[in-house]
Amino acid sequence: MKNYYEEKFETLFLTFGAGIAKEKIVEDLLYKSTQPKIGLFKNKFDIFWQSNFIKLLTVDEVQSENYILALSQYIRYTITVKEVCIDFIKLDVESFILAVRYSGIILNSAHNSWNIVKEIDIDLSIHKISSFLRVVEKLQSEYVSRLEEYEVIKKELSIGQVTAMIFSSLYAYEYLIPHRESIEQLPYQYDLNENNSAESV
Repeated sequence: MKNYYEEKFETLFLTFGAGIAKEKIVEDLLYKSTQPKIGLFKNKFDIFWQSNFIKLLTVDEVQSENYILALSQYIRYTITVKEVCIDFIKLDVESFILAVRYSGIILNSAHNSWNIVKEIDIDLSIHKISSFLRVVEKLQSEYVSRLEEYEVIKKELSIGQVTAMIFSSLYAYEYLIPHRESIEQLPYQYDLNENNSAESV
């Protein structure tokens, strides 16, 4: 039995031909709020990427922004079939890396898609993917260390929101609001007779 996207693609194919049908079907996925019956699939991106017409994609199509965005959403909602990504990589590695970057999972080391991406890296041994994963691991470790530092500082300061707002207001007054002497150095015209400096407000 054909899924929603396969049926839609078939209709588009008969009307416009393969090239335009592939453009329109990914636009349907990304820009229409239709929620097809999911059935055994996890979500509409899962349905889309497991459709038969995906095998018809060319290098130019996987390099297009819409297909990269579509794959990024598939990755974001968790990769369910590793072969989808492998087939995409075989067409264009850099587009796959872009899709991972766009997916928003870079700093989320616990995301399930990372396990599959790492498996793919082991299976395919592509230098670009391995290098990318090393950079991602470095970013993730740096992010974790920054979070830990933040938590330590937060505990040491133990200030509430109101106190933080007061401090930021004082900082703004001290450094961001121009005083009379700094106004006189600004490169635009102002009324010398006007007396509305920060001190007099």
